[in-house]
Amino acid sequence: MRELIRAESLKLRATRSTGGLVAGLAVLEVLTVLLPLALAPLHGGRFALAGDFAQRTLACAGGTAAGLVAIVLGVLGMAGEYRHRTLTPTLLVTPDRTRLLAAKACVAAVAGGLLGAGAAAVSLAAVALGVPLRGAPLVLAGGDVAAIAVGGVLYPALAALLGLGIGAVVRDPVVAVSGMLALFFVVETVLTAVAPGPARWLPGQAGSALAFPAGPAAEGGPLGGHVLDQATGGLTLAGYVAAVGVAALLVTRRRDIT
Repeated sequence: MRELIRAESLKLRATRSTGGLVAGLAVLEVLTVLLPLALAPLHGGRFALAGDFAQRTLACAGGTAAGLVAIVLGVLGMAGEYRHRTLTPTLLVTPDRTRLLAAKACVAAVAGGLLGAGAAAVSLAAVALGVPLRGAPLVLAGGDVAAIAVGGVLYPALAALLGLGIGAVVRDPVVAVSGMLALFFVVETVLTAVAPGPARWLPGQAGSALAFPAGPAAEGGPLGGHVLDQATGGLTLAGYVAAVGVAALLVTRRRDIT
């Protein structure tokens, strides 16, 4: 199993799309953390830099962006094998599909967690250094920082596993990625506006609750009191990951890949 994990890790590092995703995450950090930090007003309104909500949003932005990148990374980790027809030679070396999927899951979770750790560290450091430089007081407590850091690591790790499972079931990376983005940003947005109570249990909203632990000043985030707490959001997302993982395993073990 160690050799299989090592091989999958090498494959991930050698793929050009991985470098592109890391570069894309760096761009997202600039757009969602550094620019707003430099341009946000100091006082007045919900997004004033001196307030809890603005600082929390900026601190969580890195982990949230890493989660989106990790989803794509996970999808490509499995669906990319189908698209480029590299799964057949892989299975000739390792015919046990369960072990192969388990190795890919280990690599995807670690890769997602590392992306999240790096992105969350940049966001938290930017807030810790940038807010005082802008002349505003830091209002995030130590517990807030710890919760944001934990969510920033766990959310991308689970997102990568979710993407891997979806990629194994759907096989087409374009369809898988576009479908998940449509679910998160279109379907869930509409359902949140119509029925925020049930919508909080959807995977995107559960992931947001994990990556964005709401504070008292944030009033529960954009959904108000309908937002899940961080622990519940994490467990809900883990449930989706488990369900998709079982489906991926069943499909992968029975699918004809020739």
